[in-house]
Amino acid sequence: MPIQKGLFWIKVDGTDLKPALQESKKEEWNGDADMSDSTVKVLRAEYEKRAGIVTELSSDKNRTRLQQHLTTTIDHFDADTQWLHKSLGKTIKVYQKKTNSPTTSEESLKEVNWEIVELSNLIEQSKERKETYENMLPLLSPQNPDPAAVNKKHKVQEPDTKRYLTAILKKKRRQPAASHVLVVMVSDEERKKKPYALPVQYVPYHSLGDQWVRDLTTKLKERMVFHGLTVVGTLTDGEFSSLRTQGGTRALHLWQLIHDAREGVSKMQRETLKKYLVQVGVNDDGTPVTEANDPRIPSHVITKLHDIMQELDFSNAIHHIRNDLVPEGYTHLPWRVHVVPESQLDMLRSIVGTYQIRASVEELKQEGVHFSKHLYVPEVDITTGQIHHEREDHNHILKRIAKHTREAGHDDIDVRRFGEAMLSDRTDLGHAALVGLRKQSVRDAEKLVSHAVKNFFVEKGYTAEAEYVKLVADWHEAADGRGLSQEDRRAANLAMKNYILDRWMPWHRDDSDLSKIDINRYF
Repeated sequence: MPIQKGLFWIKVDGTDLKPALQESKKEEWNGDADMSDSTVKVLRAEYEKRAGIVTELSSDKNRTRLQQHLTTTIDHFDADTQWLHKSLGKTIKVYQKKTNSPTTSEESLKEVNWEIVELSNLIEQSKERKETYENMLPLLSPQNPDPAAVNKKHKVQEPDTKRYLTAILKKKRRQPAASHVLVVMVSDEERKKKPYALPVQYVPYHSLGDQWVRDLTTKLKERMVFHGLTVVGTLTDGEFSSLRTQGGTRALHLWQLIHDAREGVSKMQRETLKKYLVQVGVNDDGTPVTEANDPRIPSHVITKLHDIMQELDFSNAIHHIRNDLVPEGYTHLPWRVHVVPESQLDMLRSIVGTYQIRASVEELKQEGVHFSKHLYVPEVDITTGQIHHEREDHNHILKRIAKHTREAGHDDIDVRRFGEAMLSDRTDLGHAALVGLRKQSVRDAEKLVSHAVKNFFVEKGYTAEAEYVKLVADWHEAADGRGLSQEDRRAANLAMKNYILDRWMPWHRDDSDLSKIDINRYF
Protein backbone atom coordinates (compact mmCIF):
# COMPACT_ATOMS: atom_id res chain seq x y z
CA MET A 1 0.00 0.00 0.00
CA PRO A 2 1.61 3.32 -1.07
CA ILE A 3 2.11 5.97 1.61
CA GLN A 4 -0.10 9.01 1.03
CA LYS A 5 1.60 12.39 1.34
CA GLY A 6 0.41 14.91 3.90
CA LEU A 7 -1.15 14.84 7.35
CA PHE A 8 -4.79 14.04 7.98
CA TRP A 9 -7.29 14.89 10.71
CA ILE A 10 -10.45 13.07 11.76
CA LYS A 11 -13.34 15.49 12.28
CA VAL A 12 -16.41 14.51 14.29
CA ASP A 13 -19.49 16.73 14.48
CA GLY A 14 -23.16 16.30 15.32
CA THR A 15 -26.11 17.82 13.51
CA ASP A 16 -29.76 18.00 14.59
CA LEU A 17 -32.21 15.37 13.39
CA LYS A 18 -35.98 15.04 13.70
CA PRO A 19 -36.48 12.08 16.09
CA ALA A 20 -38.02 9.17 14.16
CA LEU A 21 -37.45 5.60 13.13
CA GLN A 22 -38.63 5.25 9.53
CA GLU A 23 -38.94 2.46 6.99
CA SER A 24 -38.15 3.30 3.38
CA LYS A 25 -39.84 1.80 0.34
CA LYS A 26 -36.86 -0.51 0.07
CA GLU A 27 -37.72 -1.74 3.60
CA GLU A 28 -34.58 -0.17 5.06
CA TRP A 29 -34.79 1.31 8.56
CA ASN A 30 -33.21 4.67 9.29
CA GLY A 31 -33.28 7.15 12.15
CA ASP A 32 -31.43 5.28 14.88
CA ALA A 33 -28.27 3.23 15.30
CA ASP A 34 -27.98 -0.25 16.77
CA MET A 35 -25.37 0.55 19.42
CA SER A 36 -24.18 -3.07 19.61
CA ASP A 37 -27.04 -3.88 22.00
CA SER A 38 -29.36 -5.39 19.33
CA THR A 39 -32.22 -3.00 20.22
CA VAL A 40 -33.02 -2.15 16.59
CA LYS A 41 -32.51 -5.76 15.51
CA VAL A 42 -35.03 -7.02 18.07
CA LEU A 43 -37.51 -4.30 17.11
CA ARG A 44 -37.16 -5.19 13.43
CA ALA A 45 -37.76 -8.89 14.19
CA GLU A 46 -40.96 -8.01 16.10
CA TYR A 47 -42.15 -5.84 13.24
CA GLU A 48 -41.55 -8.51 10.59
CA LYS A 49 -43.24 -11.20 12.69
CA ARG A 50 -46.38 -9.15 13.23
CA ALA A 51 -46.47 -7.97 9.62
CA GLY A 52 -46.19 -11.58 8.47
CA ILE A 53 -49.18 -12.63 10.60
CA VAL A 54 -51.26 -9.76 9.22
CA THR A 55 -50.46 -10.83 5.65
CA GLU A 56 -51.34 -14.50 6.32
CA LEU A 57 -54.77 -13.56 7.74
CA SER A 58 -55.80 -12.57 4.20
CA SER A 59 -54.85 -15.82 2.50
CA ASP A 60 -54.55 -18.74 4.94
CA LYS A 61 -57.49 -21.16 4.64
CA ASN A 62 -56.56 -23.40 7.59
CA ARG A 63 -59.02 -22.86 10.45
CA THR A 64 -56.54 -23.76 13.23
CA ARG A 65 -53.76 -21.50 11.97
CA LEU A 66 -56.21 -18.65 11.35
CA GLN A 67 -57.52 -18.97 14.90
CA GLN A 68 -53.96 -18.93 16.28
CA HIS A 69 -53.11 -15.85 14.19
CA LEU A 70 -56.23 -14.03 15.38
CA THR A 71 -55.57 -14.88 19.02
CA THR A 72 -51.91 -13.79 18.74
CA THR A 73 -52.92 -10.53 17.04
CA ILE A 74 -55.48 -9.78 19.77
CA ASP A 75 -52.81 -10.44 22.45
CA HIS A 76 -50.51 -8.03 20.64
CA PHE A 77 -53.18 -5.32 20.76
CA ASP A 78 -53.59 -5.90 24.50
CA ALA A 79 -49.84 -5.56 25.06
CA ASP A 80 -49.76 -2.45 22.82
CA THR A 81 -52.51 -0.79 24.87
CA GLN A 82 -50.66 -1.40 28.13
CA TRP A 83 -47.39 -0.08 26.71
CA LEU A 84 -49.09 2.98 25.20
CA HIS A 85 -50.75 3.87 28.52
CA LYS A 86 -47.38 3.75 30.28
CA SER A 87 -45.75 5.86 27.56
CA LEU A 88 -48.61 8.36 27.72
CA GLY A 89 -48.23 8.70 31.48
CA LYS A 90 -44.49 9.38 31.15
CA THR A 91 -45.04 11.88 28.34
CA ILE A 92 -47.67 13.79 30.33
CA LYS A 93 -45.20 14.11 33.22
CA VAL A 94 -42.57 15.43 30.79
CA TYR A 95 -45.10 17.92 29.41
CA GLN A 96 -46.03 19.14 32.90
CA LYS A 97 -42.36 19.55 33.79
CA LYS A 98 -41.66 21.51 30.63
CA THR A 99 -44.76 23.65 31.16
CA ASN A 100 -43.52 24.64 34.62
CA SER A 101 -40.07 25.55 33.29
CA PRO A 102 -39.73 29.19 32.17
CA THR A 103 -36.90 28.29 29.77
CA THR A 104 -38.87 25.74 27.71
CA SER A 105 -39.28 26.83 24.09
CA GLU A 106 -42.65 26.90 22.37
CA GLU A 107 -41.35 24.42 19.80
CA SER A 108 -40.41 21.95 22.55
CA LEU A 109 -43.87 22.22 24.11
CA LYS A 110 -45.53 21.65 20.73
CA GLU A 111 -43.42 18.55 20.15
CA VAL A 112 -44.35 16.97 23.49
CA ASN A 113 -48.01 17.97 23.12
CA TRP A 114 -48.13 16.34 19.69
CA GLU A 115 -46.59 13.19 21.19
CA ILE A 116 -49.48 13.08 23.71
CA VAL A 117 -52.02 13.40 20.88
CA GLU A 118 -50.37 10.62 18.86
CA LEU A 119 -50.20 8.24 21.82
CA SER A 120 -53.86 8.93 22.70
CA ASN A 121 -54.92 8.22 19.11
CA LEU A 122 -52.93 4.99 19.05
CA ILE A 123 -54.60 3.82 22.26
CA GLU A 124 -58.03 4.28 20.64
CA GLN A 125 -56.86 2.53 17.47
CA SER A 126 -55.45 -0.38 19.45
CA LYS A 127 -58.76 -0.88 21.26
CA GLU A 128 -60.72 -0.66 17.98
CA ARG A 129 -58.36 -3.10 16.22
CA LYS A 130 -58.70 -5.56 19.09
CA GLU A 131 -62.51 -5.39 19.03
CA THR A 132 -62.59 -5.86 15.25
CA TYR A 133 -60.48 -9.03 15.37
CA GLU A 134 -62.33 -10.42 18.37
CA ASN A 135 -65.52 -10.23 16.28
CA MET A 136 -63.86 -12.49 13.68
CA LEU A 137 -63.19 -15.34 16.12
CA PRO A 138 -66.79 -16.72 16.10
CA LEU A 139 -66.42 -17.32 12.34
CA LEU A 140 -63.81 -19.98 13.17
CA SER A 141 -65.86 -22.04 15.63
CA PRO A 142 -65.25 -25.81 15.21
CA GLN A 143 -68.98 -26.43 14.62
CA ASN A 144 -69.33 -24.06 11.64
CA PRO A 145 -65.95 -22.64 10.53
CA ASP A 146 -65.81 -20.11 7.68
CA PRO A 147 -62.13 -19.26 6.93
CA ALA A 148 -63.08 -17.53 3.68
CA ALA A 149 -65.26 -15.06 5.57
CA VAL A 150 -62.34 -14.27 7.90
CA ASN A 151 -60.07 -13.74 4.91
CA LYS A 152 -62.62 -11.42 3.31
CA LYS A 153 -63.23 -9.34 6.43
CA HIS A 154 -59.52 -9.09 7.13
CA LYS A 155 -58.73 -7.84 3.62
CA VAL A 156 -60.92 -4.83 4.35
CA GLN A 157 -59.06 -4.22 7.63
CA GLU A 158 -55.55 -5.06 6.42
CA PRO A 159 -54.49 -1.56 5.18
CA ASP A 160 -55.56 0.10 8.45
CA THR A 161 -53.94 -2.65 10.52
CA LYS A 162 -50.62 -2.30 8.70
CA ARG A 163 -50.70 1.48 9.08
CA TYR A 164 -51.34 1.01 12.80
CA LEU A 165 -48.53 -1.55 13.01
CA THR A 166 -46.09 0.88 11.37
CA ALA A 167 -47.15 3.65 13.75
CA ILE A 168 -46.86 1.57 16.93
CA LEU A 169 -43.43 0.23 15.97
CA LYS A 170 -42.23 3.80 15.34
CA LYS A 171 -43.30 4.63 18.88
CA LYS A 172 -41.48 1.58 20.18
CA ARG A 173 -38.20 2.80 18.77
CA ARG A 174 -35.28 3.29 21.13
CA GLN A 175 -36.43 5.65 23.86
CA PRO A 176 -35.45 8.36 23.36
CA ALA A 177 -34.96 8.13 19.61
CA ALA A 178 -32.08 9.53 17.65
CA SER A 179 -32.09 13.33 17.73
CA HIS A 180 -28.74 13.93 15.99
CA VAL A 181 -26.53 12.49 13.28
CA LEU A 182 -22.85 12.15 14.05
CA VAL A 183 -20.88 13.01 10.91
CA VAL A 184 -17.36 11.59 10.76
CA MET A 185 -15.02 13.22 8.23
CA VAL A 186 -11.41 13.06 7.10
CA SER A 187 -9.54 16.27 6.29
CA ASP A 188 -6.15 17.08 4.77
CA GLU A 189 -4.34 19.36 7.22
CA GLU A 190 -3.32 21.87 4.54
CA ARG A 191 -6.90 22.15 3.17
CA LYS A 192 -5.74 23.45 -0.18
CA LYS A 193 -8.76 22.24 -2.10
CA LYS A 194 -12.49 22.16 -1.34
CA PRO A 195 -14.24 20.24 0.08
CA TYR A 196 -11.82 20.50 2.99
CA ALA A 197 -13.37 17.56 4.85
CA LEU A 198 -14.81 14.44 3.24
CA PRO A 199 -17.58 12.59 5.16
CA VAL A 200 -16.87 8.89 5.60
CA GLN A 201 -19.52 7.79 8.11
CA TYR A 202 -22.91 8.83 9.52
CA VAL A 203 -24.19 7.60 12.90
CA PRO A 204 -27.72 8.51 14.09
CA TYR A 205 -27.82 8.95 17.89
CA HIS A 206 -29.56 10.55 20.85
CA SER A 207 -26.65 10.48 23.22
CA LEU A 208 -23.19 8.98 22.83
CA GLY A 209 -20.61 8.37 25.50
CA ASP A 210 -17.16 9.73 24.79
CA GLN A 211 -15.74 6.21 24.98
CA TRP A 212 -18.12 5.10 22.21
CA VAL A 213 -16.80 7.92 19.99
CA ARG A 214 -13.23 6.93 20.87
CA ASP A 215 -13.94 3.33 19.83
CA LEU A 216 -15.61 4.52 16.63
CA THR A 217 -12.62 6.61 15.58
CA THR A 218 -10.24 3.77 16.46
CA LYS A 219 -11.78 1.69 13.66
CA LEU A 220 -11.41 4.60 11.27
CA LYS A 221 -7.76 5.09 12.26
CA GLU A 222 -7.10 1.44 11.45
CA ARG A 223 -8.50 1.91 7.93
CA MET A 224 -6.56 5.15 7.43
CA VAL A 225 -3.30 3.49 8.48
CA PHE A 226 -4.08 0.62 6.11
CA HIS A 227 -4.41 3.11 3.24
CA GLY A 228 -1.17 4.88 4.15
CA LEU A 229 -2.72 8.04 5.63
CA THR A 230 -0.79 9.75 8.44
CA VAL A 231 -3.33 10.49 11.18
CA VAL A 232 -2.31 13.37 13.45
CA GLY A 233 -5.43 14.06 15.47
CA THR A 234 -9.19 14.23 16.01
CA LEU A 235 -11.33 17.36 16.03
CA THR A 236 -14.60 17.30 17.98
CA ASP A 237 -17.12 19.90 19.09
CA GLY A 238 -17.89 20.97 22.66
CA GLU A 239 -20.18 18.00 23.31
CA PHE A 240 -17.30 15.53 23.64
CA SER A 241 -15.13 17.53 26.03
CA SER A 242 -13.59 14.61 27.93
CA LEU A 243 -12.03 13.30 24.69
CA ARG A 244 -9.73 16.31 24.84
CA THR A 245 -8.89 16.02 28.54
CA GLN A 246 -8.91 12.28 29.27
CA GLY A 247 -7.00 9.90 27.04
CA GLY A 248 -7.04 6.13 26.80
CA THR A 249 -4.45 5.56 29.55
CA ARG A 250 -4.01 8.92 31.31
CA ALA A 251 -5.09 12.52 31.51
CA LEU A 252 -4.32 14.70 28.48
CA HIS A 253 -4.86 18.06 30.18
CA LEU A 254 -3.92 19.55 33.52
CA TRP A 255 -7.58 20.47 33.97
CA GLN A 256 -8.44 16.75 34.09
CA LEU A 257 -6.05 16.22 37.01
CA ILE A 258 -7.65 19.16 38.80
CA HIS A 259 -11.13 17.83 38.11
CA ASP A 260 -10.29 14.33 39.35
CA ALA A 261 -8.66 15.62 42.54
CA ARG A 262 -11.51 17.99 43.35
CA GLU A 263 -14.09 15.31 42.68
CA GLY A 264 -12.26 12.85 44.94
CA VAL A 265 -11.83 15.11 47.97
CA SER A 266 -15.31 16.64 47.61
CA LYS A 267 -16.74 13.30 48.72
CA MET A 268 -14.61 13.19 51.90
CA GLN A 269 -15.74 14.38 55.31
CA ARG A 270 -13.77 16.61 57.66
CA GLU A 271 -12.57 13.83 59.98
CA THR A 272 -11.39 11.77 57.03
CA LEU A 273 -9.39 14.65 55.59
CA LYS A 274 -7.80 15.40 58.98
CA LYS A 275 -6.34 11.90 58.97
CA TYR A 276 -4.24 12.90 55.95
CA LEU A 277 -2.64 15.83 57.77
CA VAL A 278 -2.53 15.33 61.56
CA GLN A 279 0.60 13.60 62.82
CA VAL A 280 0.04 10.67 65.18
CA GLY A 281 3.62 9.33 65.39
CA VAL A 282 7.08 9.21 63.86
CA ASN A 283 8.85 6.50 61.84
CA ASP A 284 12.34 5.23 62.69
CA ASP A 285 13.77 7.54 60.04
CA GLY A 286 12.07 10.55 61.63
CA THR A 287 9.32 10.97 59.01
CA PRO A 288 5.86 11.75 60.40
CA VAL A 289 3.03 9.22 60.51
CA THR A 290 -0.66 10.02 60.00
CA GLU A 291 -3.71 7.77 60.22
CA ALA A 292 -4.24 7.92 56.45
CA ASN A 293 -0.51 7.83 55.55
CA ASP A 294 -1.04 9.11 52.02
CA PRO A 295 2.39 9.42 50.35
CA ARG A 296 1.03 12.25 48.20
CA ILE A 297 0.99 14.58 51.22
CA PRO A 298 4.58 15.89 51.71
CA SER A 299 6.21 15.13 55.05
CA HIS A 300 7.21 18.77 55.56
CA VAL A 301 3.54 19.82 55.41
CA ILE A 302 2.56 17.34 58.12
CA THR A 303 5.54 18.35 60.25
CA LYS A 304 4.80 22.06 59.90
CA LEU A 305 1.18 21.56 60.90
CA HIS A 306 2.30 19.48 63.88
CA ASP A 307 4.73 22.18 65.01
CA ILE A 308 2.13 24.96 64.68
CA MET A 309 -0.35 22.91 66.69
CA GLN A 310 2.02 23.04 69.64
CA GLU A 311 0.89 26.65 70.05
CA LEU A 312 -2.45 26.82 68.19
CA ASP A 313 -5.45 24.54 67.96
CA PHE A 314 -6.16 22.70 64.69
CA SER A 315 -8.77 25.23 63.51
CA ASN A 316 -6.25 28.09 63.59
CA ALA A 317 -3.22 26.05 62.57
CA ILE A 318 -4.83 24.88 59.34
CA HIS A 319 -4.99 28.50 58.08
CA HIS A 320 -1.18 28.61 57.88
CA ILE A 321 -1.06 25.46 55.73
CA ARG A 322 -3.85 26.81 53.55
CA ASN A 323 -1.97 30.06 52.89
CA ASP A 324 1.14 28.13 51.81
CA LEU A 325 -0.67 26.83 48.72
CA VAL A 326 -0.07 30.07 46.79
CA PRO A 327 3.08 32.22 46.63
CA GLU A 328 3.51 35.08 49.04
CA GLY A 329 1.73 38.20 47.84
CA TYR A 330 -1.12 36.30 46.16
CA THR A 331 -4.54 35.35 47.51
CA HIS A 332 -5.97 31.87 47.12
CA LEU A 333 -9.54 31.43 45.93
CA PRO A 334 -12.15 29.61 48.07
CA TRP A 335 -13.16 26.01 47.42
CA ARG A 336 -16.69 27.13 46.60
CA VAL A 337 -17.10 30.14 44.33
CA HIS A 338 -17.92 33.35 46.21
CA VAL A 339 -18.14 31.52 49.57
CA VAL A 340 -15.79 33.56 51.76
CA PRO A 341 -14.44 32.87 54.29
CA GLU A 342 -13.84 29.18 53.67
CA SER A 343 -15.11 26.66 56.15
CA GLN A 344 -12.61 24.33 57.77
CA LEU A 345 -13.91 21.48 55.62
CA ASP A 346 -13.36 23.51 52.44
CA MET A 347 -9.82 24.43 53.51
CA LEU A 348 -9.02 20.77 54.13
CA ARG A 349 -10.37 19.84 50.72
CA SER A 350 -8.25 22.55 49.08
CA ILE A 351 -5.10 21.40 50.87
CA VAL A 352 -5.45 17.66 50.29
CA GLY A 353 -6.65 18.14 46.69
CA THR A 354 -3.74 20.45 45.85
CA TYR A 355 -1.08 18.07 47.12
CA GLN A 356 -2.73 15.14 45.37
CA ILE A 357 -2.51 17.01 42.06
CA ARG A 358 1.12 17.95 42.63
CA ALA A 359 1.92 14.31 43.36
CA SER A 360 0.09 13.20 40.20
CA VAL A 361 2.07 15.68 38.11
CA GLU A 362 5.32 14.37 39.63
CA GLU A 363 4.34 10.73 38.96
CA LEU A 364 3.53 11.50 35.32
CA LYS A 365 6.80 13.39 34.97
CA GLN A 366 8.63 10.11 35.68
CA GLU A 367 6.82 8.71 32.62
CA GLY A 368 7.97 11.64 30.46
CA VAL A 369 4.66 13.52 30.71
CA HIS A 370 5.45 17.07 31.86
CA PHE A 371 2.30 18.76 33.11
CA SER A 372 4.57 21.01 35.16
CA LYS A 373 5.48 22.72 31.87
CA HIS A 374 2.51 22.07 29.59
CA LEU A 375 -1.25 22.37 30.07
CA TYR A 376 -1.83 19.71 27.43
CA VAL A 377 0.31 16.67 26.68
CA PRO A 378 -1.00 14.31 23.93
CA GLU A 379 -0.72 10.53 23.99
CA VAL A 380 0.94 8.20 21.52
CA ASP A 381 -1.95 6.46 19.80
CA ILE A 382 -1.74 2.66 20.05
CA THR A 383 -3.37 2.30 16.62
CA THR A 384 -1.13 4.65 14.62
CA GLY A 385 2.00 4.55 16.81
CA GLN A 386 2.17 8.35 16.45
CA ILE A 387 1.36 11.27 18.75
CA HIS A 388 -2.37 11.90 18.40
CA HIS A 389 -3.83 15.32 19.17
CA GLU A 390 -7.37 15.68 20.54
CA ARG A 391 -8.70 19.17 19.84
CA GLU A 392 -11.92 21.12 19.69
CA ASP A 393 -12.68 22.79 16.38
CA HIS A 394 -11.38 26.35 16.68
CA ASN A 395 -14.54 27.75 15.07
CA HIS A 396 -16.62 26.29 17.92
CA ILE A 397 -14.28 27.91 20.42
CA LEU A 398 -14.44 31.25 18.59
CA LYS A 399 -18.25 31.23 18.74
CA ARG A 400 -18.13 30.61 22.49
CA ILE A 401 -15.59 33.42 22.94
CA ALA A 402 -17.87 35.75 20.96
CA LYS A 403 -20.88 34.75 23.07
CA HIS A 404 -18.89 35.32 26.29
CA THR A 405 -17.79 38.72 24.97
CA ARG A 406 -21.29 39.84 24.02
CA GLU A 407 -22.61 38.84 27.44
CA ALA A 408 -20.01 41.07 29.15
CA GLY A 409 -18.37 38.03 30.68
CA HIS A 410 -14.90 39.56 30.52
CA ASP A 411 -14.23 41.91 33.44
CA ASP A 412 -11.23 43.61 31.78
CA ILE A 413 -13.14 45.14 28.87
CA ASP A 414 -16.13 47.41 28.38
CA VAL A 415 -18.47 45.56 26.04
CA ARG A 416 -20.35 48.79 25.27
CA ARG A 417 -17.39 49.93 23.19
CA PHE A 418 -18.20 47.27 20.61
CA GLY A 419 -21.40 49.22 20.00
CA GLU A 420 -19.27 52.23 19.12
CA ALA A 421 -17.25 50.05 16.73
CA MET A 422 -20.46 49.03 14.95
CA LEU A 423 -21.16 52.67 14.08
CA SER A 424 -17.81 53.01 12.30
CA ASP A 425 -17.80 52.45 8.54
CA ARG A 426 -14.34 50.85 8.77
CA THR A 427 -15.11 47.84 11.00
CA ASP A 428 -17.69 45.82 9.00
CA LEU A 429 -19.34 45.04 12.37
CA GLY A 430 -23.11 44.88 11.90
CA HIS A 431 -25.97 44.67 14.38
CA ALA A 432 -26.50 40.92 13.86
CA ALA A 433 -22.86 40.17 14.65
CA LEU A 434 -22.84 42.59 17.58
CA VAL A 435 -25.82 41.04 19.40
CA GLY A 436 -25.39 37.46 18.15
CA LEU A 437 -28.64 37.03 16.20
CA ARG A 438 -27.10 34.15 14.23
CA LYS A 439 -25.69 32.08 17.08
CA GLN A 440 -24.05 29.49 14.82
CA SER A 441 -22.44 32.03 12.47
CA VAL A 442 -18.65 31.83 12.50
CA ARG A 443 -18.52 34.84 10.18
CA ASP A 444 -20.38 36.99 12.72
CA ALA A 445 -17.98 35.92 15.47
CA GLU A 446 -15.05 36.83 13.20
CA LYS A 447 -16.56 40.28 12.57
CA LEU A 448 -16.95 40.90 16.32
CA VAL A 449 -13.29 40.17 17.10
CA SER A 450 -11.61 41.29 13.89
CA HIS A 451 -8.45 43.28 13.22
CA ALA A 452 -10.66 46.07 11.87
CA VAL A 453 -12.40 46.32 15.26
CA LYS A 454 -8.99 46.20 16.93
CA ASN A 455 -7.77 49.11 14.80
CA PHE A 456 -10.85 51.12 15.75
CA PHE A 457 -10.13 50.52 19.46
CA VAL A 458 -6.51 51.58 18.97
CA GLU A 459 -7.62 54.85 17.34
CA LYS A 460 -10.04 55.50 20.22
CA GLY A 461 -7.40 54.73 22.83
CA TYR A 462 -9.29 51.72 24.20
CA THR A 463 -6.14 49.80 25.08
CA ALA A 464 -7.63 46.82 26.97
CA GLU A 465 -10.27 46.19 24.28
CA ALA A 466 -7.70 46.52 21.47
CA GLU A 467 -5.34 44.02 23.12
CA TYR A 468 -8.16 41.58 23.76
CA VAL A 469 -9.53 41.66 20.20
CA LYS A 470 -6.03 41.40 18.69
CA LEU A 471 -5.26 38.40 20.89
CA VAL A 472 -8.42 36.52 19.85
CA ALA A 473 -8.14 37.46 16.16
CA ASP A 474 -4.46 36.41 16.02
CA TRP A 475 -5.22 33.14 17.82
CA HIS A 476 -8.09 32.34 15.45
CA GLU A 477 -5.86 32.88 12.41
CA ALA A 478 -3.11 30.78 13.97
CA ALA A 479 -5.55 27.95 14.74
CA ASP A 480 -6.70 27.96 11.12
CA GLY A 481 -3.06 28.05 10.06
CA ARG A 482 -3.35 28.75 6.35
CA GLY A 483 -1.08 31.53 5.12
CA LEU A 484 0.93 31.83 8.32
CA SER A 485 4.42 30.58 9.14
CA GLN A 486 4.96 28.19 12.02
CA GLU A 487 6.76 30.98 13.90
CA ASP A 488 3.77 33.31 13.59
CA ARG A 489 1.36 30.56 14.65
CA ARG A 490 3.52 29.70 17.64
CA ALA A 491 3.72 33.34 18.73
CA ALA A 492 -0.06 33.79 18.55
CA ASN A 493 -0.76 30.58 20.48
CA LEU A 494 1.85 31.43 23.09
CA ALA A 495 0.27 34.86 23.56
CA MET A 496 -3.12 33.23 24.15
CA LYS A 497 -1.60 30.75 26.62
CA ASN A 498 0.06 33.56 28.58
CA TYR A 499 -3.17 35.56 28.54
CA ILE A 500 -5.01 32.60 30.06
CA LEU A 501 -2.31 31.89 32.63
CA ASP A 502 -2.15 35.56 33.65
CA ARG A 503 -5.65 35.04 34.99
CA TRP A 504 -5.58 31.35 35.88
CA MET A 505 -2.16 31.32 37.53
CA PRO A 506 -1.07 34.96 38.02
CA TRP A 507 2.37 34.02 39.34
CA HIS A 508 3.33 31.86 36.33
CA ARG A 509 5.85 34.41 35.01
CA ASP A 510 7.78 34.18 38.31
CA ASP A 511 7.23 30.46 38.88
CA SER A 512 6.23 28.55 35.74
CA ASP A 513 5.65 25.20 37.50
CA LEU A 514 2.04 24.53 36.51
CA SER A 515 1.59 21.97 39.29
CA LYS A 516 1.48 24.96 41.67
CA ILE A 517 -1.74 26.24 40.15
CA ASP A 518 -4.61 27.16 42.48
CA ILE A 519 -7.10 24.33 41.92
CA ASN A 520 -9.99 26.59 42.92
CA ARG A 521 -9.25 29.23 40.30
CA TYR A 522 -11.41 29.19 37.18
CA PHE A 523 -10.88 31.10 33.96
